[in-house]
Amino acid sequence: MLKKWDHIEWLQNELQTINMKNEHDSLKRLFMRREGLRSQIESTFYDASVIKQDLDEVMFEIQQTQLEKKNLEKRKDRLTEMREQLMYE
Repeated sequence: MLKKWDHIEWLQNELQTINMKNEHDSLKRLFMRREGLRSQIESTFYDASVIKQDLDEVMFEIQQTQLEKKNLEKRKDRLTEMREQLMYE
């Protein structure tokens, strides 16, 4: 995920430092390169956002599973205690 953010930062820096080259239709090509870089930034940002959302969902599922595990362990302990009580009666 950090690679995505680093790539966005690099693209933004590239966008800020882009200049006209001595070529045919240089102004038109400059704007095309700028739009291309902006599109790459938006695409990479979207990808990073999707990854973050997926990570958040996985973290939530992990927390829910840990909570369920803890509850099941408590239940197991209570059942063990009840079984021991029944055996001694």
